[in-house]
Amino acid sequence: QFLYFIDTNTLISLIKIMADQDIKTLFVAGLPYDATDRELYLMFGITKGYDKSMIVRKENGKRPYGFVNYNSQADAEAAKDAINGFQWDPSDPIKLKIELSKRNTPDWFTAQCSPSGSAELRKMEVLARQPKTLFVTSLPSTVGKDLFKALIVANFSEQVVGLRYTAQIRNKPAFAFVGFHDHLQAKTAMERLEGYVWNHEGVSSAIHASFANTEYNITAEGAEAGDVVQPGYTPASRTVHLSRLPLSCTKETLENQFEALFPQQVEAMRFSQKDGKSPFAFILFRTPASAVEAIKRYNGSEWEGSVLKASQARTELDVTKLGTSA
Repeated sequence: QFLYFIDTNTLISLIKIMADQDIKTLFVAGLPYDATDRELYLMFGITKGYDKSMIVRKENGKRPYGFVNYNSQADAEAAKDAINGFQWDPSDPIKLKIELSKRNTPDWFTAQCSPSGSAELRKMEVLARQPKTLFVTSLPSTVGKDLFKALIVANFSEQVVGLRYTAQIRNKPAFAFVGFHDHLQAKTAMERLEGYVWNHEGVSSAIHASFANTEYNITAEGAEAGDVVQPGYTPASRTVHLSRLPLSCTKETLENQFEALFPQQVEAMRFSQKDGKSPFAFILFRTPASAVEAIKRYNGSEWEGSVLKASQARTELDVTKLGTSA
């Protein structure tokens, strides 16, 4: 064995160097067992000075933990103050515990998910990840779909994009999924609905509202108006499927009508009529907002005795295979 000695001046110099070193790494504890590197990146990636991050998993059944690197200690401390105590999963009572790491991560530390694009883009990714659908249960057994829909519309009419209601089955209370335009609207509605005591026809029940585990899409083709369809379905955002057109309708007529109502907004159109059946069309708009407006305008409207049906298409219309109509 060998003993190594260091003189007092050298030791003091080393201590000063260690004391002056900025700690730019955060240690993140309290992550759920199924947390991913991508989710950790999405949470911290919008904070100022973010550099890289990674999750470390243990094989002894303990929760994983994470490291997040920043460009400076000030940036790291600001992120810690902003996110510490955040509840990652609404169904998991454990909250994040964030503190400065004892040391900076070594040079071999490689981010599992690095920033790609601007901070604004990363912020949009985080906002898109935040839940916008509520799971509402413990409804009175005497309340049906129409009455529940009336309650939602009366209180959140401009914020709701749709709902799906399931009536009481045996001893299980009725429940519903309600989709909102954004996370803040859903959060506000949840706070208002949670614990609300609904008395109806002598039956009283305290409503329970929480974020749904899965986002539901509201505007799928074929779904009942105002309903939410099964998860995993993503319709096209700019293409409208317009059906039940009158037999007299032609592509030229439809193109002229859309040009008048939505000038310079239609990018392409595919019109189809077979064997004397009611024509239908797929219309690709330049923006999702125009597509939504067209659906609102046409769905349920009457044209020469035909009640039109308008909804978002399953896939975006391919302009490379069609001639443009605008």
